[in-house]
Amino acid sequence: MNKPEDLSKVIKLVEEIKKLDGRICELDTVMEYLKNSKCDEYIRDKRKVLYLDLQIKKQELKDAVEALTVYLD
Repeated sequence: MNKPEDLSKVIKLVEEIKKLDGRICELDTVMEYLKNSKCDEYIRDKRKVLYLDLQIKKQELKDAVEALTVYLD
């Protein structure tokens, strides 16, 4: 493994996770205002997709950190 590339991957994943988490929080706020409207269902579906993306990125980050840790040990 290449340490600088692995570290770069970890940093990139952390930034992507922060963005996804921020978008989910924004959607949660919008959902509060649009309760029981037609838009609510669309936003809820969008949030589910973002949440799944977030979980995938978190797993990728975990794997990348483990790979980097093994490399550094």
